[in-house]
Amino acid sequence: SAVTGKRSIVQWPEKTPRLAQLLKAAQLSIAHHKSLVQLDDDNGKSSPVGSILALPITLDGYPLLSIALSYSSTDPDYSRKIMQVLKNNIKALTQSFENSTSEEEAGKNKPPELEILTKLLATALAQDGYKAMATALTTELATTMQCDRVSLGYRNGNQTRLGGLSNSAEHKPRQSLVEALTAAMDEAIDQHATVEFPPPAGQTSAINLLHRQLAENHRGGAICTIPLFSNAEPVGALLLERPINRPLRHTEIELCENLASFLAPIIKMQHEISQPWLKRNYRALKHFLGKLFTRGDVLYKVIPLTIALVIGGMAAITVPFQLQAPAQVEGAVQRILSAPNDGFIKMVHVRPGDHVQKGQVLVELEDDALKLEYRKLEGEIAQLKSAYGTALASRDRAELSVAIAKIDEARARQALIQQQLKKVQLTAPFDALVIDGDLTQALGSPVNEGDKLLTLAPENDYRVILDIDERDIKYLQQKQLGKLTLAASPEDQFEIEIQQITPMAQVKDGHNVFPARAKLIDGPIALLRPGMEGVSKIRIADHSLLWTLARRSIDWAQFKLWVWTGKA
Repeated sequence: SAVTGKRSIVQWPEKTPRLAQLLKAAQLSIAHHKSLVQLDDDNGKSSPVGSILALPITLDGYPLLSIALSYSSTDPDYSRKIMQVLKNNIKALTQSFENSTSEEEAGKNKPPELEILTKLLATALAQDGYKAMATALTTELATTMQCDRVSLGYRNGNQTRLGGLSNSAEHKPRQSLVEALTAAMDEAIDQHATVEFPPPAGQTSAINLLHRQLAENHRGGAICTIPLFSNAEPVGALLLERPINRPLRHTEIELCENLASFLAPIIKMQHEISQPWLKRNYRALKHFLGKLFTRGDVLYKVIPLTIALVIGGMAAITVPFQLQAPAQVEGAVQRILSAPNDGFIKMVHVRPGDHVQKGQVLVELEDDALKLEYRKLEGEIAQLKSAYGTALASRDRAELSVAIAKIDEARARQALIQQQLKKVQLTAPFDALVIDGDLTQALGSPVNEGDKLLTLAPENDYRVILDIDERDIKYLQQKQLGKLTLAASPEDQFEIEIQQITPMAQVKDGHNVFPARAKLIDGPIALLRPGMEGVSKIRIADHSLLWTLARRSIDWAQFKLWVWTGKA
C-alpha cells in the first residue's frame, strides 16, 4: 500500500484485509521520518500471523509518502532483507527523480516521477488478466513517456513472446513486426543490459544488430529495450520507440529502468496467475523433482520416502471392512385398528406409548343410535309376527309368504346391528405397545368406517431397517452379521442379521438408498422402542487399510474413467 497523508493512493490486493494496519504503520513512518517493522497480530490473535514493514519516501528531506507491506514471515533477517531491497530501489528512483529535467515543449511539463510510478502500478494491478494488464501497461507507458509505440514481451524458456502492444489489443505471433520486436527483446535479455539504437554518441554500446534490423525494416525511429528481471531470472523486456529526432535521454532511460525493476515482479505474477493449472504448477513440480534427484536437500527426500512407507504400510495391514449405514427400529408387525362403522368416539382408554394386554378395551364408539335401531327392529318384528298370524288364520298364502320374508329381513338387520354393537369396543388383538393414534383430544368427533384410529406393535418383537447407499449395495448379502448402536443408548450394542434386501431403490435426503431388513439376535431388547434411530455396521470381509480408507475415491476414479474413456 502506498500512503500519503491519511489515505491510501494505491494498494494491492485491491480489497486487502490488512488495510487498516498498513495505513497505521505508514502514517507512523511519515510522522517520525523513520522506517519501522512491527509484528502483525491480526486483531489480537495469540500469536503473530506475519509482519508489517513501512518505509517513508522523502524528496529534498520532505516525506512525500510511505510504502507499507504485509508479509507472512516474522523472521527479523527476512525483514532486514526486504528493507534493504526497498531502500536500494527507492534511493535509485528518487535520485532519478531529482536529476530529471522538464521536457522542452511549449506549455507542457513532464508529470512527476512518483506520479508515473503510482499510475503504472495502479494500472498493472487493476487488470484481471495478463493480456489486459500488458495492453493497459504499455498504453499508459507510451502516453506517459510520449513514445510512438511501447511493446512488452514475456520470456518463455529461451524465447520471448509478445505480451502487449500499446493501443493494440490484438497481434498475430507470426507477423514480421512481432517477430522483429521479440528478436530485439531477446538481444537485450541475453546481454542483461539496456540496448539503445542509435547508440549514444561517445558511449560504448551493447550489441544492437537486431535493433538496427527492426529500425530499418519497419521504419522505426529511436529504440530502447530494457530487460526485466525478478530474482536474477529474466522475466521479459520493455521496448520503447520514439521518433529518430527525439530519442530517450539518459535520465529517462534511468527512470524506465527503475520503473522496470518495480514492474517485473508484478508482470511475472500476473502472467503466472493467468496460466492454466498444469502450467502454473509445472515449474514447482520441476523444482521439486530437481531437489529430489540431486545431492543435498535431505528434507526433500525424507518427506516423500516417509509418505511412501506410510502408504506401503497401509496397503500391507489388513483390517475388517465394515459397512456403515443409518438404521431405524420398527415393530416386527404393525396392526392398524380402524373404525368398524360410522359413528362418534365415545371413550379413549390408551395413548401412544401405553402397553396393552390382549382383549383390553382401547377405544369405545357411541352405540345409542345402534341400540335405538335395534329396538326399532324388535317392534317391527312384533308387527310382522302379528301380520303373519292374521295371514295364517285367513289362510291367505300370499300374505303369509310376504310376512315370512319381511320377518327374515328384519331379523337379519337385527343380527347385523348386534355385530356392530359388539364392535363399538375396540380391543387389543395381542399384547402390544400403542405406537400411533392419540385420540384423547378427539372425543365426540365423528369417524367413518375404515378410518385409522390406532397403530399397535407387538412388545419385544422388533425389526431393523437399514438404508444402504447405492454405492455399497454390492457388498451386502443375506445372513451377514453386524452391530447396531442407537442414539438413545450409545453404550449398548445389538447383534443383527441381514434377512432381506429390497430390490428397489428409494430417494432419501437426496441420495439413492436400498432398504434392507435385519432381525435382532442379541441385546437389551427391553430398551427398544419403535422409531428409534442409530447406526449399523455390517461385517463384510477383511481388506487392506489403504483400500478401506480410499475405496470411495477408487470407485469415483473408476466411474469417471469410464465416463471419459469408456474403459474401466
